[in-house]
Amino acid sequence: MPGPLSPLLRPRAFYHDCVRYPLKILRHRTFAFCYPGVLHHTLQFTSIGGVGTTFLYYFAEDTNLNVISQLDPGETGDYGIWKHTRHPLRENDPRGVSFRKGYRVVYVIGNPYNALISLFRRGYHYMALERLEVDAKTRDRFYPSWTLRDYLANGEDLYAFTSHILNWTCPRPPLPYPVLCIKYEHLYQELDTLFDFLDVTPGQRKRFPPQKQRKSNFDELETADQKGIRRIYQPLHDYIESLPHAFVIPAGQPSPHADKASHLLT
Repeated sequence: MPGPLSPLLRPRAFYHDCVRYPLKILRHRTFAFCYPGVLHHTLQFTSIGGVGTTFLYYFAEDTNLNVISQLDPGETGDYGIWKHTRHPLRENDPRGVSFRKGYRVVYVIGNPYNALISLFRRGYHYMALERLEVDAKTRDRFYPSWTLRDYLANGEDLYAFTSHILNWTCPRPPLPYPVLCIKYEHLYQELDTLFDFLDVTPGQRKRFPPQKQRKSNFDELETADQKGIRRIYQPLHDYIESLPHAFVIPAGQPSPHADKASHLLT
């Protein structure tokens, strides 16, 4: 995976951001280093990938919500580590980073069947290992040339989707900030819940993009591939199906649905 690039070394992305977010350039370049070790964004979208997190960031930037920007120094050009981090920030976090007052997270729960298909369909299946903070020993067992069928033949959850989703939907101990957990497949049924959590105005709500048909669909796979995915991810899939389409975990409180994950927690 290529290392971080300055926006000036990414001319297309830099031009794109200059046009869309001219005020953000000044704000971020002036104040990004005023708080060493402290995040300057107070809103974050996180997921396992393949579940529309990027378009949510685009909407947030278009409505001037305080999310991380493509222009933030030291980031990867794809919303840094925060877009797919498996480890929620905590007080006295070992990474040496802290959060500001008002910090909150929208965790987009992805159907692991469709998310896996999406990673392979778009060619992100190897890059995703690093973005999902999979340990080095596991990454070494994953061949970059693998197809989806190769991955299924291996028979393991090498992406550690299960621990990623449990870390956010059943954090232990509770997190000191609120988290909205919302299912991607039911996002458009829960827009009011999302908008209320984001605290956006009625005018901003009208700018939310229309729903598009999903390109990665489990039901369109061959039967053998469906069986392979179920063999790895059926327990996680069933846990997600047992959850409401959207729910908030208040700051300092345990998940209201932790009991549903008891068979997955170790």
